[in-house]
Amino acid sequence: MAGNFEVVMNGVCVPGQEPATVRANVARLFKTTPDKVAALFSGQLVVIKRGLDEATAVKYQAALRQAGAMAQVREAAPQPSPAASLPTSGDGTMTIAEPGAILATPSEVVAPQFDLSAFSVAEVGAVLAEPEVVPEVTFDLSGIAVAEVGVLLKEPEEVPEPVISLPQVEIAEPGAILAEEEEVVPLVVDVSAFSMAELGAQLSEESAVPEPQIDISKLGIAAPEEH
Repeated sequence: MAGNFEVVMNGVCVPGQEPATVRANVARLFKTTPDKVAALFSGQLVVIKRGLDEATAVKYQAALRQAGAMAQVREAAPQPSPAASLPTSGDGTMTIAEPGAILATPSEVVAPQFDLSAFSVAEVGAVLAEPEVVPEVTFDLSGIAVAEVGVLLKEPEEVPEPVISLPQVEIAEPGAILAEEEEVVPLVVDVSAFSMAELGAQLSEESAVPEPQIDISKLGIAAPEEH
């Protein structure tokens, strides 16, 4: 029974999946070649199948996800209602439409259509690619032996004590003076031309600060306002 759901995708891959591998898986899912499904990975939203019931749409979505492609199931957009005509007066001039009237028919954005009639969807759970057997890696360890626990793998080498020759260096006796002290001559400054004022004496004459002169001849006091 037809429904009102559709399956759409825009080429987004499941996280961790390689795009080339996903395109190959989707091509196998639709039983075609990877170059024919390249348009599904253009980044534009593409309707894969419409007119489905919700359960069938979810099965399509699960199959695409198993192939590595993210798909969405959504309800199909309803058809827009016809626009109300603009009212006119008797002489043909335009008038103001009633509140809520549709002044212009909204243009429907048509999703790009792709011919998928030659594609078919594999059953859910079908193996899209035969698993490859990875050969086990073997290493030749026949020439290697493991020593017993605690065995010295290498004999320790004796490090000779360093010999330092100091024939020109002598060590003074404890308490010996290593350098003669130099006598510091006190600094002599001639202050004979200086004299010291008495305690409390005024060291400089005070300079008189002139009283500021402000011309207020042009100023007056306003009379108080009567209340």
